[in-house]
Amino acid sequence: MNIFARTNDDDLLKYLNEEERICIAPASEIMTFQPGEVIVTAGDRNRDLFIIRKGSASVVLSGDHEKMVFELIERDLIGEINFVLPVRRSATVKALTDLVVIRYDYNKTMAFLNDNLVMAAKVFAALNDILAGKLIKTTQRHKNMVNIGDDNT
Repeated sequence: MNIFARTNDDDLLKYLNEEERICIAPASEIMTFQPGEVIVTAGDRNRDLFIIRKGSASVVLSGDHEKMVFELIERDLIGEINFVLPVRRSATVKALTDLVVIRYDYNKTMAFLNDNLVMAAKVFAALNDILAGKLIKTTQRHKNMVNIGDDNT
């Protein structure tokens, strides 16, 4: 039996069966944000993970002027790097529209996954897929930006 077969449309929980999704649900909560409200702040050490269920958010970098780097939409994750690695948040994320997210509390989720290693493998395999996909998109965006300035294209 392949434990890494997709069972649903939720990218983070895609390898979990219905019973496993019910078991991990207590580690999560639904949260709402209004336009302009901050979901995560650059430099924070919080390791919670968020999944956008409705609305959109902006990833912004602060300096002399705040600059939007890109937009996050439904099904996108916020904080997946910090969930995997204990590093400070690299950017601030703000709600662009009325926003509904599911927050996975890091400590509750990890306590649960430590007791359920097969489920942990499934969740971290899904996170691996998500992070790899983002790296591919970033690489393609960078390649396209370089090609724009290339006179030979």
